[in-house]
Amino acid sequence: MDKIMNKGKIVLICTSLLLLSSCWFGSKDSQENAVDAPVGEILASMDGHSLITVGQFNDYYNQVIESQPGLKDLIAKNPNEVSGFKARLFENMLTEELAVAWTNKEGKHNDKDYQQARNNLLRMTERTLAMKVFSEAHKVTVSEADAKKFYDQNKTSPYLAHLFVAKAGGKKARAVSFGTAAAAQVFGKGLTPASFAKKAKDSKFKIEDLGIVSVQSRGIDPSLVLGIVRAKKAPAVIAVQGKDGKFYVVALDQKIDDIFRSFKDVKDLVVELVTNDKTQKHLAQELGKLKKKYNISLNEKFFKKPVAPASAQAPKKAASK
Repeated sequence: MDKIMNKGKIVLICTSLLLLSSCWFGSKDSQENAVDAPVGEILASMDGHSLITVGQFNDYYNQVIESQPGLKDLIAKNPNEVSGFKARLFENMLTEELAVAWTNKEGKHNDKDYQQARNNLLRMTERTLAMKVFSEAHKVTVSEADAKKFYDQNKTSPYLAHLFVAKAGGKKARAVSFGTAAAAQVFGKGLTPASFAKKAKDSKFKIEDLGIVSVQSRGIDPSLVLGIVRAKKAPAVIAVQGKDGKFYVVALDQKIDDIFRSFKDVKDLVVELVTNDKTQKHLAQELGKLKKKYNISLNEKFFKKPVAPASAQAPKKAASK
């Protein structure tokens, strides 16, 4: 069943590539005139001239593999499907080349809209490639000490803790709900976690065992979860107004600390996080230097102009006679 599903994924990817096309730009002439154009056995020709060579197809194949996350692993797990995959991919490439040939022979490539779209795509590709080269020329290094410092400072961060927590902690809690704040106040007055159950039983109130409550808790009123998470002490008894309109008296029996994955277990992840952060900051500094070096001036007033409502921006229609 898995092999059938994987084969289906490969077919789906090929179909998607045909519909969306790959980043294989340019006409036959532009490919022939390219520097170090791939050569090799001819796989397809047009009017007696080479259209696709083995080298060109291999480049195309490698581009597709690199652009599709997980495709390389999928192919590695299904070696018997590689030939079929390449055959379908070749059909995709041939289809694109035929589209290029038709566009050129019909003169569509001279259309204003086509030229503008082509120039926009090429310019965008050029920017992407330039940023890749610029980034590679300004690589940063991250020491193990830097990574360990980041881990120690951020493992309890509400934004990153989920990456480092092996087992989430929280507060062990029980709650009794009321329809009014006054009723909750009367019940909760002078209560401790130890006396909570007895008073609830004597008053014939139902106790809801919430288990261990943390920011990851689901199926509990979010306002109730937030109130419990924000409580500074445990054991304690607190009052919380729920989002559902109820008023809760909550016994916090125990605070259970998170159990974190060791630095050794998450070292590679931490190095990646620190590298990305350090790279962004370093590139920002280097780009700032380039702005000065290349005497860049900005029209900052443009972005401070108030945006007119859509109705005001739309052209007025001529009055009907």
